[in-house]
Amino acid sequence: LDQGTVAALYLTDGKEDVKVEITEQTATVIKFKIPANAKTGRLVLMVLTKGKDPKLIEGPVKVLIEPPLPGPTG
Repeated sequence: LDQGTVAALYLTDGKEDVKVEITEQTATVIKFKIPANAKTGRLVLMVLTKGKDPKLIEGPVKVLIEPPLPGPTG
């Protein structure tokens, strides 16, 4: 998962991919921000690898994005 292996992260629903911003990256952890324009629902984390033959790999990790809660009224 380190910077030498992972070039970028995406969230995908199988049709559309949304690139996420990596905020922290080590050999065992990647933290990222989900962009405001990401769709709601269950999305799969997809990794773009580095190297001579880069590959997009869909992982077994899923993220559930729920719609925003309504703001306070009154």
